[in-house]
Amino acid sequence: MGRRDMRIGPFMEQLSSHAIFAPLNQQRWLIHVGITHRLVAIPIGGGWNVTQCRWLHMPAAEMVKLKDMSKKHRKTAGTASTPATRELTEAGIPFKIYEYEHSSDHMDEGYGLEGAEKLGVDPHRSFKTLMADTGEERVIGVVPVSGHLDMKYLAAAVGAKKAAMADPKAAQRESGYVVGGISPLGQRTKHKTVLDESAMQYDEIIVSGGKRGFSVGVNPNDLVKVLGATIAKIGTW
Repeated sequence: MGRRDMRIGPFMEQLSSHAIFAPLNQQRWLIHVGITHRLVAIPIGGGWNVTQCRWLHMPAAEMVKLKDMSKKHRKTAGTASTPATRELTEAGIPFKIYEYEHSSDHMDEGYGLEGAEKLGVDPHRSFKTLMADTGEERVIGVVPVSGHLDMKYLAAAVGAKKAAMADPKAAQRESGYVVGGISPLGQRTKHKTVLDESAMQYDEIIVSGGKRGFSVGVNPNDLVKVLGATIAKIGTW
């Protein structure tokens, strides 16, 4: 690959301390692997294997430029890396990032519906994460933003007699996120998680990425896998 082909543009996301992803062209991603200081190009869209990758050679001067760009990216693109995205990345789960400008002016309908509206997403496909308390433990329910979490159904799904909404302070402390930005992924304390069965009809659902105004799109089967979640009817309309 020639020097001319190495104009990679701005970085899209720093996925870990050792790998930085950048668009190389419409078919491939360029990855700078920090440990080896080498580059590898892989196809966009997933489904690739090692035989489709190829290591790229870069002049030392160009590598310095690349490392400088990575430093600038770490300072300006922090929203692209949260405990939620890191958990997906480490598990090898593909996902999309959705961002919007959060506003506290219209919170009567809740954070979830605000996000669905601003992203132009079907509210049945956008899911909110709620923490409940069974009296013995706290559990997570993930339901469409268009509906409500049914406490009786949730209790039954986790084998408890009853459940009630957890105190917001406890939810923030144990999840590591602020209310309105609680993600089922990357929580500080691991909890039993139940995903409403309606999610399984979609190829992709939207959940919080760990910040207000920051969401991720993921296949529901992948979400269940990475969380070890239970699928059950816990949402009502």
